[in-house]
Amino acid sequence: MTALHPEGAVLVLGDEVFAELASWKEPARLLTLTNLAVITRNPDASTPTTIDVHSVLHGIGITDCQPSKASPRRSMVKSSGKWIETVPFEAPAISATAIRQELAAGIVPHSIQRSVWQYIQENRLYSVK
Repeated sequence: MTALHPEGAVLVLGDEVFAELASWKEPARLLTLTNLAVITRNPDASTPTTIDVHSVLHGIGITDCQPSKASPRRSMVKSSGKWIETVPFEAPAISATAIRQELAAGIVPHSIQRSVWQYIQENRLYSVK
């Protein structure tokens, strides 16, 4: 695996999970084992979601973290050589609840691609016939 991925494994976490890292068992040990990609979601462009990586790391006892020169979104943990990178993600403006409500009302949701709609029908998902 190291030959295929010289930087090592990457654990992908949502920002809400990363923010609660202190509640995990041995959270500081995690950053001796793997790199972290923290997905930051922006549900509404007017209220950007940000996570303070350094505060979370300080909260679990990691104090040797500093910004990386390689990427403005990456921070390096000097003692382990592992990194944490925030990865912005703009979620599509599609509500699963609204889709289920439209399907329950017998309406084909306009927000679903034709191929996805065919898959839903073929596999009888959401009680669609």
